[in-house]
This record gives sequence, structure tokens and C-alpha cells, in this order.
Amino acid sequence: MRKILVVFASETSAAQIKKYLFEEHKIISKILPTPENIAVSGCGFSLSADFADIDVIRETVKLARVSSKGIFDAETFEKI
Repeated sequence: MRKILVVFASETSAAQIKKYLFEEHKIISKILPTPENIAVSGCGFSLSADFADIDVIRETVKLARVSSKGIFDAETFEKI
């Protein structure tokens, strides 16, 4: 299954979104160190989730006004 990585400015932001996604949408995600292949400055933590949930995740990040460094393909590390 295709995965995405959502890179956050802080570990706290990643944890906040992870909790909300599960409680409100039953979306299971995981906090991981951001791979070195993703060249963004800031926090070294990302949220890994299924690509199928990308629209809900984007909207959640936007509504929560959480600082995100972008969403990337977990295999190619290309920005989505």
C-alpha cells in the first residue's frame, strides 16, 4: 500500500495531528524520524499514513493551523 510522510515543524504538532486523525477519523498513523532524503529544515519527525487518507490529512492540518513542512511520497521522497 502506498504511504505518505507528513513532515511537521515540531514533534508536538505531529503527535497532535496523529491523535486527532485517530479519534475523529479512525486513521492509523505513525510518528517516524524524517528520512534524510527529504530536504526540509526544521523538525526531524514525520507522520506516516496511507496515501488513501491524504485529503483528510491535508484538511486536518489546515483546520488545526499546524505548521507542516509538506507531504511526501514515502518511497520516492517527492513532494506531493
